[in-house]
Amino acid sequence: MRLMAELLRRGRYADEVMNILAMEEMQKIKHAMATAKHNDLCPCGSGKKFRLCHGRKKEE
Repeated sequence: MRLMAELLRRGRYADEVMNILAMEEMQKIKHAMATAKHNDLCPCGSGKKFRLCHGRKKEE
């Protein structure tokens, strides 16, 4: 919220602010996925273990 308020004070438009926040959130999710361990809960919030959710190896 502080970042959003600061960007709006600096004259950024609301859509620009939302795009910046969305990009930051995607970076956080990518980092969480990259650092998740096999038996940790999945960062997507499903409540499943990472290995049973997004940590599955893709079938060919």
